[in-house]
Amino acid sequence: MGGPVLAVGVCIMEALVKTTARSYWDYRCFLAWSSLLLPVAMFVALMVALGCNQPKHLGRAASSWAVDLGAEDDYRRRAACEAFAAMPSEMAASELQVVAQRLEDYDPLVQGYCADALASIGEASMPLLVAYLQGGDPERRLVAASTALRIDPGHADARKVLMMAFTGLGNAALSKRAGGAVRRLGGAMVPELVAMLSHNFDEQRELAIATLAALGDQAAAATAALSSAVREDKQWKLRRAAVGALAEVANAEDAVPVLRAALEDEHEEVRIKAAVMLKYVGARPAPTGNQVISPDEDDDEREDQDDGGDQQQPSGTDAVQARVNPLAQPVRQKASQLSITSQLDDGDDGDE
Repeated sequence: MGGPVLAVGVCIMEALVKTTARSYWDYRCFLAWSSLLLPVAMFVALMVALGCNQPKHLGRAASSWAVDLGAEDDYRRRAACEAFAAMPSEMAASELQVVAQRLEDYDPLVQGYCADALASIGEASMPLLVAYLQGGDPERRLVAASTALRIDPGHADARKVLMMAFTGLGNAALSKRAGGAVRRLGGAMVPELVAMLSHNFDEQRELAIATLAALGDQAAAATAALSSAVREDKQWKLRRAAVGALAEVANAEDAVPVLRAALEDEHEEVRIKAAVMLKYVGARPAPTGNQVISPDEDDDEREDQDDGGDQQQPSGTDAVQARVNPLAQPVRQKASQLSITSQLDDGDDGDE
């Protein structure tokens, strides 16, 4: 629309000049300038017309947001990446090359928003992300791998790069960032975490157990592997950690038999943790037998024990449950809020 309007305007001005020109020379000068300015005006009108037809996000076209990606201000670059993550994928894909360059930004927040934008664009981003997987910078490879797995969780190369960063020695900061990426992917990386439970290094097994516990029921597929760790790991600290992870990951039907068996573990700390976790999953052996009782029934039972001064003090595994070490490390906040310490009368109270 803009081009024809300008052409009509030029014709009208030409007619006016013809009627009002003082000399033939003025008219020729006008024609010369018109021949130069008219193509420029037509080009500007065409660009404006094309811009008006572009889809908008928050009132701005994708090309306008792309300009902010090169700004010196960190906030403008973050806002632009966030805008590309929020706009329709077809619209964002028109500036894919420019967006992907922000993976190399020195600001980690800009990198994160850029990863969100590329994940939002989807499959069109994969060739660029795969190219970054082959790069030399471990930070870039990690960001590219975690982003690629958000698009395609089964991408073999991306899974390998992520786990290398997660288990790599000598770069604790990179391992911590990779751990966050593993947790954000939910249960996608559980097979690799289960494989880590058989690692020769204690630190690797401990890292896998802690991550599975953080995933909770998203890591339900690791129930069997964690049960084996509770029974068979050579390090009592890792058996104790596996007890807590099992309570977080497995359902009660699968967890309770393993936790009850752990009450007979050779190390006291493992037995204590098993007692706490039996309470955490909502069931533990009662002091008077092996029936499963609910937490509410357990509270009523404890009140009855406090009222009876001549009741016999429990022994064996029941004593472990009744005398939980208050300094024992809690597994998670919910478990730490549980108190299963019973104030049992000793034998002399009845005589008094």
